[in-house]
Amino acid sequence: MNRAPSSRPLPTVEDIDKLRDAFAPILPLLDGFNHRHKNQHRASHWWSRFALLRRAVRAIVKSPERKPEALLPRIAWMKEQVIPKTYLPLTQCAADNQHAPLGLLLVTILARINAAVAAALPTTEDDLRPAAGHASEQPPSQPAKAGSSEKGELISRDALDLHGKTTLRETAKATSSGVNKVQKMTKTREEPRAQLNKKKKKKKAAKSDDFASMFDSI
Repeated sequence: MNRAPSSRPLPTVEDIDKLRDAFAPILPLLDGFNHRHKNQHRASHWWSRFALLRRAVRAIVKSPERKPEALLPRIAWMKEQVIPKTYLPLTQCAADNQHAPLGLLLVTILARINAAVAAALPTTEDDLRPAAGHASEQPPSQPAKAGSSEKGELISRDALDLHGKTTLRETAKATSSGVNKVQKMTKTREEPRAQLNKKKKKKKAAKSDDFASMFDSI
């Protein structure tokens, strides 16, 4: 379950303004990075996290609300979900020798965003406690889409062997025995053909010997 944002101390209007002032020069950098590298890197594993970070920054900068009560859930969601889960993919991009400059740039931008959010929303004791369950990655103002199909549950290997079902080893043995049977059947079918081919070759050789003997007699 998510921690309730209402338990946090509300930031002041000055804190919100400082946060927006800190995000204002960062947003053009994110937009320019998106415009320049989207076609090349949009299939990379870290691009979805970068896009989520960019949308979160834009939502705070462009929001018409100035009341702390209205922006507190979004800022808390950004601090608890967006920034921590974006850090690891961006550091992996920085560790890649091919795209290390891009990764270092994004990690630097993420550090500036984290510092601005931490100044507007200081860490409380509730942040240091582990949250029970998995928190949602959807922003508070954007609930999950209705009608989205569930992907099912993970099943362990041991669960597959219940109720007398065959194990992987038994399946492998059955498969190998079936392959051996097929190979034996193909061999039995190919042996008569090979014998016929040998007989034909012997007949041709005998005919050629007869012709050779006829020319020798002449």
